[in-house]
Amino acid sequence: MKKILYFLIVALFVFSDQLFAKEAPEQLLIKMPKEVGGFKSGRMIMYGDVRLGYSLEYRDEEDSQVIFYIYDLGNSTIEEGISSPVIEEVKNTAIEELKRPKVRDNFGNVKVLLDADKVFEMENGSMIETKWIICTYDVFIPESEKFISVISEIYVTGVKGNICKIQLTRLKDMDEQRQSEVEKALEMMISSIVS
Repeated sequence: MKKILYFLIVALFVFSDQLFAKEAPEQLLIKMPKEVGGFKSGRMIMYGDVRLGYSLEYRDEEDSQVIFYIYDLGNSTIEEGISSPVIEEVKNTAIEELKRPKVRDNFGNVKVLLDADKVFEMENGSMIETKWIICTYDVFIPESEKFISVISEIYVTGVKGNICKIQLTRLKDMDEQRQSEVEKALEMMISSIVS
């Protein structure tokens, strides 16, 4: 009996990497739909350093944008959800970057409106906890020579051994029906990564 227990412990140790394998960032993004809820995906971008991972951008016809960033910052694995201290650090860094004065002339008047947790309820009944930031800022559009006000929501969570940071940026004056459609599309995008 002791030999069997010893064998099971050794096997668990030896094969634990396969049992709890971290998924490569690009593999998570490849699973995402090409089109969802009026959004079309662009090309996947690698950031030149494996620790910085990959991103995938979606855009709709109303200039709303969703960008998924999947990376690990050199950590061997990140816990699922929001319990990892790394997730809190990433969220805090995002807030600092938002508050930092911008050197570009086309970006300003940043206000952080919310710093909280948000739970997404997936269609299959599972729940995804995220750190959630909402901010507003103005962007200068050279073609129209005007500033427009946008809302940007940032979600951060651990997914399949990686950090998943999602940034949704939309016009501040988007109508409620489209906001609801965008929220549904975002849930479908997130579902494709976590399933």
